Amino acid sequence: MPSGTQATLSDIEDTLSRKGWRTVFPPHLEQLYQEDVGKVRARAVKRALVPTIIIYNLLLITDVALLPQTAHVAAFLHFAVVTPGLFLLYFLYFRVSGFLQRQVAEAAIPVLICAQTLTVMALNDAPNAGYYQYFVPLILLFSNVNQRLDTRIANVTSTVILLLYAAVLYFQVMPPEQKLAGVSFILVSSYLGLSANLRAQHDARYGFLFRLRENVRLQAAETEAMQDPMTGLGNRRHLASFARELLPADGEGRALSAILMDIDFFKAFNDRYGHGCGDDCLKAVADMLDRTVKGFKGTAFRYGGEEFLILLPDSDKTIALGCAEAVRMAVEDLAIEHGSSQASPFVTASLGVSSGMVTVDTFQLLIASADAALYAAKAGGRNRVMGPDGESTKIAEPRQPVLLHGRRVLH
Repeated sequence: MPSGTQATLSDIEDTLSRKGWRTVFPPHLEQLYQEDVGKVRARAVKRALVPTIIIYNLLLITDVALLPQTAHVAAFLHFAVVTPGLFLLYFLYFRVSGFLQRQVAEAAIPVLICAQTLTVMALNDAPNAGYYQYFVPLILLFSNVNQRLDTRIANVTSTVILLLYAAVLYFQVMPPEQKLAGVSFILVSSYLGLSANLRAQHDARYGFLFRLRENVRLQAAETEAMQDPMTGLGNRRHLASFARELLPADGEGRALSAILMDIDFFKAFNDRYGHGCGDDCLKAVADMLDRTVKGFKGTAFRYGGEEFLILLPDSDKTIALGCAEAVRMAVEDLAIEHGSSQASPFVTASLGVSSGMVTVDTFQLLIASADAALYAAKAGGRNRVMGPDGESTKIAEPRQPVLLHGRRVLH
């Protein structure tokens, strides 16, 4: 969907369960529908302009054959009024952006053609003038069936055309039975056209809801496939897709920093506290990581077991080291007790940083460089950040664990 407006599966199912959707959706779904339909209608209007003008002007032959005495007036209205008016409406259609405004511009086309036809009819009292009323049903069918205007606009357009017809017919000199036949024919045509329009709108709206529901389901499935189920961070599949979209395939590459993070002595943590606490620890660290790296315009991924990867587009080594140190401190500030750690009484993390100009082909080299820096951070005592050139951050003296209310709490 082309809009910032989002639809959920429950929104769509709730709408389908109500009868009101057949004419109008709830506001957020209506916006999506109008955007979707608007693109299709814009292409249809472009294709229909020339055929509409050609067919309309060919009807001038009927003016010459039935009412030659006013053929010059009909020709003037065709070529000097209506045809330029159609081009003007076409111009206005693509200059306004609102859905209803565009619908009104479309609706003005049959109203303009009907006004021209009824004007020629009103200027004549010859018997042949009565035949002109049978052009009005054709115009109504064109408006309601061919144009497929929104039901609300179609109802208003048909009403305007019927009122124009009634006003001209009232003053027209013709036998009462001919008027009755014309009125009956036009009313039946109007009913059939509006009924067909309503069914078409129902089908279009149902089709839209069906497509939208399938798209939402597909997007949900794709999102789920891209996420680590435990932490909610992106997984390896998401990482590969992210890298393809982010990095150039060739050329000079793009500035990118990678930070590879490993929770210190995590196996010992699981052995001491159990895998349930281990899972809670991973979730707490992942949540903190996601919030922290967003401040550096980065993205975090779960790279494996207790390993996490952070990517910082358009960043240099200085920014990456600052981000890594912020993450290291944030992990320690979670104050998750770790009685089996050789680095601190709390859960800590070691991080390796690598930066450079990267393409899709050299992306794995950047990760490998960050992995080497991470290995150096572990070898150097853990709970530290190691840069690509051996830079290492200093760490504070270990704090003593604090139990809240006498219990160990995972923050």
